Amino acid sequence: MFCPHTQGIRSSKTFQRNGPHVHKLDKSSALDRRKMWRGQCATNESKKLDKDNFIKIIPNFLSPAERIEYIQESYRIDKIPSRCGNNIQNEFTRNGKPYSFNPNQHTANYFKKHVIDISKKILDKISINGENLHNLMDSATEFEYGVEMANGGNIIRQNDVDGDWKHVAFYGLGQTRYLRITKENARGFINIPILDNSLVICSGEQFQKNYFHQVDNLPVDHPMGTSILLKTRFRKPRLSGTKVI
Repeated sequence: MFCPHTQGIRSSKTFQRNGPHVHKLDKSSALDRRKMWRGQCATNESKKLDKDNFIKIIPNFLSPAERIEYIQESYRIDKIPSRCGNNIQNEFTRNGKPYSFNPNQHTANYFKKHVIDISKKILDKISINGENLHNLMDSATEFEYGVEMANGGNIIRQNDVDGDWKHVAFYGLGQTRYLRITKENARGFINIPILDNSLVICSGEQFQKNYFHQVDNLPVDHPMGTSILLKTRFRKPRLSGTKVI
């Protein structure tokens, strides 16, 4: 039987089975990577930086179904433009309150389902290396940057030194962008491609004190898509009486 409504859906170019946000990130993930800077190369394998600090790189972190669910849950919450206008983001904390250490006015949310679910999987990877003490997700930031921002947006050079975070993990979706790791008073960079559905874990007691991270803009003439980057931070649980804080 002829059904014009069903036929209309089948012929619609905008209809996507998994939703427009999944489709947008799927298309973005197919874009070419930017060319590396002259004299530099990409780091695609896990590596030890020194005696106490290392980087673990895990491709294809979530299953296809888990990836789709993560994207759909992520877009249930509106992200807020950063102060510099170079990305939009959401902050997540254990109590839903803004960071006490951040003097700039900002808002925060309680941990949402997609952040909690992926943090458990990240902890599984951390524990493989024999680490089971720094197992509390203290806070998280979810960034989005891409076509609506100048040169694809960026994340400015920073390090997370305001808490006792031994593990800081980055989960990426969409267009491949480079996570650049630098060391204070040292020359050179480590450029890690954040592929769609990949995880990078930066671990070490002094990692955040000694190393910085950033995501640079794209060249003006480079194809631009959308990228999401979730940063999660893990520390030791602390007790206040009988309550874990």
